[in-house]
Amino acid sequence: MPTSLFNIFKIGIGPSSSHTVGPMKAARSFLLTMKHKGLFHPSNISYIKTELYGSLALTGRGHGTDKAIILGLMGEIPEKVLVDKITEKLEILKDTQKMKLLNEIEVPFNPKDHLIFYRTKRLAYHTNGMKFRAFFNSQEIFTQIYYSIGGGFIKSEEEILSGNKEDSEVKIPYNFKTAVEMISLCEKNKITIAQMVMENEKAYRSESEI
Repeated sequence: MPTSLFNIFKIGIGPSSSHTVGPMKAARSFLLTMKHKGLFHPSNISYIKTELYGSLALTGRGHGTDKAIILGLMGEIPEKVLVDKITEKLEILKDTQKMKLLNEIEVPFNPKDHLIFYRTKRLAYHTNGMKFRAFFNSQEIFTQIYYSIGGGFIKSEEEILSGNKEDSEVKIPYNFKTAVEMISLCEKNKITIAQMVMENEKAYRSESEI
C-alpha cells in the first residue's frame, strides 16, 4: 500500500505517536462516526466509556494515553491542540467531573468510571486496542473498536474486517518497496529521487498543497 510522506511525518503531541496521537484521533473519530450515523444528540448520550487494552493499558498513563483520549473526546486533534491549554482543560474536567463531547454535548466524566485500563487483556488484532462505548442511561447505544497501529495511524475493527484500505485505491506513477527498486526506477525514467517523490505525492494532492 503506497503511503504519502505527509502520513509518515506528522505534527502532534508526544511522547508517542501510537500511544498519544493515535488514541486522540480514535476518540474523536468515534464521536464523529456517531454524528454521521445520527446518534450524536444530547437526548441520546448519557455518558461515554473508554476501555484500553494491551500495551495501551500497560504503559498508557506514562505515555499520556488517558489525557489523549480525554482531549480527543473533547474534539481536539493532535496537530492543532493548544499545548499550553491542556493542563487547564484537564484541571477543569477534574474539578467539575464534566466533559463537553466535541465541545458540544456535556456529559459526566469520572476517569475511574469512564476510562478503564484492562492491563491483562488484549483485543484481537493489535496490542494497542481501544473500545469506545456510548450509553443512554444504562443502555449501550453504540460501540466501536479502534487500533493504534503505529505512526499515528488508526484502524477501526470494521475497517480491518472489511479489508478497507482507502490508500490502496490511490494509483501512484512510481511504486516501489525497496531502495534498490527506487533507484532502478529513477535510472530507468531518468529522474531524481526528489522528482519521483513529487510525482507520487501529486497522486494525493496538488503540487501547491505539497
